Amino acid sequence: MLRILLVATLILTATGAGAAILVVHPDGSGDYPTIQDAIDAAASGDTVELADGVFTGPGNRDLASYPIGRLRSASGDPSACALDAEGHTYCTDSGSNLYVVEGIGFRNGQHFQHHHAGTTEFRHCRFENSDGVAREYFSVMEGAIGFRLTSCEIMNCFGAPLLEAAQLDIDLCRFESNQARIVFGTTIEVTGTDFVGNFSGDDLLHVYNWDTYPTGGGSFTDCLFQDNDVPRILVFNTTAGSFCDIDGCRFVGNTETIIGAPTLVYELLITNSSFVGNGTGGGFDLELDTPNGAAIDIVRSIFAFRQGGYLLYMGATTPIPLFTDCNHYGNPFGDWLHPIADQLGVGCNMSEDPAFCDSGAGDLTLSDVSPCLPENNDCGVLIGAEEQGCSDPTTVPGTGAPALARLEPNCPNPFNPATRIAFTLAEPAAVSLHVYDAAGRLVAILLEGEARGTGRHALDWDAEGLPSGVYLARLVADDFTDEQKLTLLR
Repeated sequence: MLRILLVATLILTATGAGAAILVVHPDGSGDYPTIQDAIDAAASGDTVELADGVFTGPGNRDLASYPIGRLRSASGDPSACALDAEGHTYCTDSGSNLYVVEGIGFRNGQHFQHHHAGTTEFRHCRFENSDGVAREYFSVMEGAIGFRLTSCEIMNCFGAPLLEAAQLDIDLCRFESNQARIVFGTTIEVTGTDFVGNFSGDDLLHVYNWDTYPTGGGSFTDCLFQDNDVPRILVFNTTAGSFCDIDGCRFVGNTETIIGAPTLVYELLITNSSFVGNGTGGGFDLELDTPNGAAIDIVRSIFAFRQGGYLLYMGATTPIPLFTDCNHYGNPFGDWLHPIADQLGVGCNMSEDPAFCDSGAGDLTLSDVSPCLPENNDCGVLIGAEEQGCSDPTTVPGTGAPALARLEPNCPNPFNPATRIAFTLAEPAAVSLHVYDAAGRLVAILLEGEARGTGRHALDWDAEGLPSGVYLARLVADDFTDEQKLTLLR
């Protein structure tokens, strides 16, 4: 009996005494014919619950939803319950207090608009083919988080920026194949999130100052940034007191600069992170143009196998960064160059092969002989973002140096009717580049056994006359093969 009472108490606490659940079905049945009708009837703290299916048409888009507490799907599955806005805005006002959106897919629409102080929280949602995700149109209260995303997927979206707010909290999400700047905000906290295959002429994540927020910064923990084709991954355009903390992150195969800004940060701390195989388009791993007095500390991190450009750029007033127990190895123009040359050999600062298990495939775990494992260096510390993942790398294919060749994500993707396909060679090779349809039929020969030199190469493919669908680009360089999916969308 006590257990039953306890469960009942927890349910009342979680839902709120007297809170109602208003059910809507895609066919107009349920408690109310449309989502907007249910919102209009709801009291503060109520839940509007959507049955599985696709919601379209007036009343199911351009929502003004500030009175309620929660909009959720009954199943919690964003692939089963979706709102197709058909080019309209998802929500014209997303709340003056804590407002939760949960388990819903959003397609073919424009962003949520946020006009009030407070927080809009997305849990287990998916945004596809969307012109933005969420934007805040007025400054919010000090300490408020404009948007919080937890376990969400944002894929094939456009319309920069996808997220804009004074404060953003992003946890356990995935951003993939988006064609725009993803974040524009003052204070950003990102944890356990993957940014893969995004491409844009804008920087990926931009931290800036609003008038009401004289300082700002970013915190990035256990994140993956891989194969992003953008000018810079993290940009800080801030003023005195700003900060950037990066811990346990992996930056792999991105085309240009990783961290940079016109005026970077006053406190930059990077710990246990791995920068590997970046720079096919040039740029820098660290572009530091900070003012005098800035504190720049890079601790127990790996900078290896950069494909082009330099590991480090420093402005005229930038203080010399302090590297502690770091490994710089295999970068094309050198590793420990002036003005950090005298830091090599201090503590466990080294220039040795990290012996990744398979860096060519993006696996940055370490072999048992890696000098970056605590048992293999004099300092007893783990260097880089990953621990041991394999035995002696001589028994594991593709370890150590980068793969002979790598196909980049095509741009744009989806495309109509033309797209650019780029690849990088670690050494000269005879190259073939073919395109196949979903049935495996050859539809285009872009290169056939052509000799190409070391570096980055790009070709344009015009799919005029071919139907919409997913195609496969296959690169063969000597005995090495790599593939990428291409989406033609008419």
